[in-house]
Amino acid sequence: MHPSVRRRRGSVAVMYAVLLIPIIGFTGLALDLSFAYTRRTEMQSVADAAALAAARALDGTMAGIEAAKTQARTVAQRHKYSLGRAIVWTDTALRFSDDPAKPDGDWLAAGSVNAAIAANMYYAKVDTRELGEQGQVDVIFARVLGSAMEQMTIAARAIAGRTGVQVTPLAVCAVNNTQVSTRDVVKGAVVEKELLHYGFRRGVSYNLLNLNPHGSNPVSYLVNPLDFPNRPEDANNRSLAVARPFVCSGSIATSNLRSGAMVYVANPFPPALATELNSRFSDYTGSSCNRVPAPPDRNIKEYRAWYFGWWMNSTGAINSSAEPHDIGGAKLTIADQSSAVVGITKASYGPLWAFSKAVKYDSGAPDGVGAPFLMADWKFLYPVGSGTEVISTHADTLASPYASNNAPHRAAPPVVFLPLRRVLNIPVLECPVAGSSAKVLAIGRFFMSSRADASASAVYGEFGGLAPDAELAATVGLFQ
Repeated sequence: MHPSVRRRRGSVAVMYAVLLIPIIGFTGLALDLSFAYTRRTEMQSVADAAALAAARALDGTMAGIEAAKTQARTVAQRHKYSLGRAIVWTDTALRFSDDPAKPDGDWLAAGSVNAAIAANMYYAKVDTRELGEQGQVDVIFARVLGSAMEQMTIAARAIAGRTGVQVTPLAVCAVNNTQVSTRDVVKGAVVEKELLHYGFRRGVSYNLLNLNPHGSNPVSYLVNPLDFPNRPEDANNRSLAVARPFVCSGSIATSNLRSGAMVYVANPFPPALATELNSRFSDYTGSSCNRVPAPPDRNIKEYRAWYFGWWMNSTGAINSSAEPHDIGGAKLTIADQSSAVVGITKASYGPLWAFSKAVKYDSGAPDGVGAPFLMADWKFLYPVGSGTEVISTHADTLASPYASNNAPHRAAPPVVFLPLRRVLNIPVLECPVAGSSAKVLAIGRFFMSSRADASASAVYGEFGGLAPDAELAATVGLFQ
């Protein structure tokens, strides 16, 4: 071998020897980082799952806070890390807030939450740094590089909470701004009290786009589904394009909408959006809705054309809701009149009790909700001005037409459906409304007795009482 070749081989050997240690070190570092990445993925999975589980349990009560702790622990302990080791959970990894954007220091441990604070706690945060050594990875090969680091701490955090609540972005005025009032039901010598909530009668259908307790011109409101008065409003979020999917799903993007909340509104509710509501009847004609986010109800039968004597004593077409009637300059219905109106017949009341029965006032019961009236009371509850009285011969123990599982009461939807989709949770506003914001008095439950009619500016809803905040379905998602 030529001497110059031997010298070059010797140089390569020396260079290889010099580079061998760094090569081994960097290879080891890559292994260390791969272990760290795996642990990071494991910890993030724990954080995401535990935060979502906790957030789904939050309902504005202390019981919800305790349920959130239990759910977070249960879900976290199902996870494994480091080749099958079980997660050991501690509640200190879980905190709560009323705003997902709050700084870390403003999030509260469960022990710092009381009943008043819990009413707004709809967001949960999980920080795996509180899980101790489970978030630490031993550094082995990187020490070859002379690093003093012996462990890497892997931090994973997740914030989850409500992204929306099941409230339809259609609002109506309260008939009166008092939560509980009564109406006399005269039965000969006996006078009983019917319960009204904000002036609405249970079991009576209203055209929600044709009411105004403070004037002769109808008012109804589109609720901005994205902006709320704690921040400036973007008027574009009240456009048809933005509102359509929210009307389809029957939701708005807020954590809650309890009594006293403020909303941005615009009068009137666009009749063109009424078509989107008909997805609940498996009718998607002219609508932007589809069956995935907006499935039909389990019962898609309408109650507007004929009752055939099997529920009411009607023998022909009836109105889709109680007939409009001006009362003292207010646009209401004949069902809101204190006595029978000349010329009003049984058909003028529209469908009755298709979903909910009228109830008596009970001063000792929550919200005054007493026992239901009997069907024999129909002629007293809904007096006519001429013709045959409104009666029903069905037993009081029978289910309502909506709840009945048999024909002719029920029409079956396609296979994919969602029960109670025809029940619209609608903000009842304190009226008259001045400007572009309004106060929510309560959420009313209005059952769609029949399909909405955009050409007639009509959304037909039978009042079924008030929806407590804790009973409103909510959508929960990850924020980060």
